[in-house]
Amino acid sequence: MAKVDISKLMKKAEEALNRRNYGLAIFSYSKALSLQPENIDARIKLRATQSRAANESGGGSFVKALVPYLKSIILATLGKKEQAMIACENAITCAPDNISLLKQLATCAEDAEFIEVAAWQRQEIADKHDREDIDNLWALGKLYEDLGRGSEAVSTYERIQEIDPKADVGQEIRNASALMTSDTYADAFAQGSHEIVKDSEEAEHLELVSGTMKTDEQRNKAINYILAHDAKDRPDDHRVYIQLGDIFYNLDDFETGYKEASKYFNKALELNPTDSNVRDKLGDLEIKKVRMDLLALQNRLKANPNDQEAKSAYQQKNRDRVVFEIKEYERRVKEQPLKALFHYKLGELYYQTKNYDGAIGELQLAGKDPKYKITALTILGRSFHAMEQYDMAINQYQNAVKGQELFDKIRDPMYYEAMAFEAKGDAESLKKSLELYTKIYQTEINFKDVKAKVPELQKKIKELVG
Repeated sequence: MAKVDISKLMKKAEEALNRRNYGLAIFSYSKALSLQPENIDARIKLRATQSRAANESGGGSFVKALVPYLKSIILATLGKKEQAMIACENAITCAPDNISLLKQLATCAEDAEFIEVAAWQRQEIADKHDREDIDNLWALGKLYEDLGRGSEAVSTYERIQEIDPKADVGQEIRNASALMTSDTYADAFAQGSHEIVKDSEEAEHLELVSGTMKTDEQRNKAINYILAHDAKDRPDDHRVYIQLGDIFYNLDDFETGYKEASKYFNKALELNPTDSNVRDKLGDLEIKKVRMDLLALQNRLKANPNDQEAKSAYQQKNRDRVVFEIKEYERRVKEQPLKALFHYKLGELYYQTKNYDGAIGELQLAGKDPKYKITALTILGRSFHAMEQYDMAINQYQNAVKGQELFDKIRDPMYYEAMAFEAKGDAESLKKSLELYTKIYQTEINFKDVKAKVPELQKKIKELVG
């Protein structure tokens, strides 16, 4: 059955999201998922929107979620599996962090044979909600096995063992390690066969895909295997070409790797034009190419520092890199507005090019994600500092370190906070600056220029106060 086009609904949802019309965005994403329930990208965007809407309204409410949750259970009992998923998403809209609701969606997806969706949901639970829920991890490991994703299944079972050293996961790890991406093996596994194939070529491929390929010889063997088996067996599966592109991307022979990775990523995009992940991979490939060109020019300059042609070429190439990366991350932010990493990268690039207004907007969004909070708010503070908005900069640095105890994490924002107080210049601010520099000095004397800053400020304060 041909896929229903949901691009207009996705665009409508993103436009609504940009206007902070969360109700319309959630409705549009939900409608898209009713047409394409297997679409992970749409589901990720829906979940992020649900969470943002709940956070800005003061948190979710399980009481409001109860009716659609019960409806989901009833629909699932009646065998109306896709409708049960829709009802469950309606419940999650009311309480996005409720683990019972999230697990219900995973169960409904599995029952409806949307295994990718079930695995994604259980992975989200494991990463964001309850890292030590062993029952969820067991279910996740089995889903990855069903999908033929051996390395992810192994990682999941190893995570179980880290939480509970007594957990007997040995057989599961061996079974998962034996998985490969061919349909032949996936079919055998679904029928309960756990034997590792004896054919030497396949056995070598299993060893490669269950570990990390470290040499081009290993990568080329994996590529030849995929071309001979998976690409022939599943010529219309865009994931096969993504896998080929990923391996070529990491080839040490970058000239060949770049050309072939570009070919296979474009093939994947041709087969699945809605997969923004492939566009991101193509963007990363172009960024890598520019950086490899920069490295070659840098090495040329090291060998001959007076090579003005190389110096000029390096400077121009670096300018081209920044322009390309900004355009690339502007595209990613537009297509995936809820992904904090992209806002962070774009904000950082804007800061580097002195587009401080642009940087502030992106970093404010990135700073809401705990993973990027410290670094995003630190660069946000530096943007305000560059605009001579010192009090606003100080506020961001203080927010960055709030709740943090490890010195290595708070050292940078503490240093820049000291700089902001120093820039204000009055006696009281200089005292606060000295206090911060001193804290750093007492812990890491050789950090940046704090060794010089402490006596310098002591002298300046003395002169001011007499």
